[in-house]
Amino acid sequence: MNRNTIIAAVVAVIVVIVLWSVMRSPEPAPAPPATPPAASTPAPAPTTTPPATTTPAPATTTPPAN
Repeated sequence: MNRNTIIAAVVAVIVVIVLWSVMRSPEPAPAPPATPPAASTPAPAPTTTPPATTTPAPATTTPPAN
């Protein structure tokens, strides 16, 4: 038997087992309880960069009185 035949046989056996287990279950598994939709959280306010502060003008020094 070559490799492809062995792989096909293994896949066939797995499919048969899965189908058999599904068909023999008396009733479908109970559906998970419906979870309420998540409360929509408000999107965070976009952070705005503060306006650039203007640098103060250099203080002018008065010349010493003579």
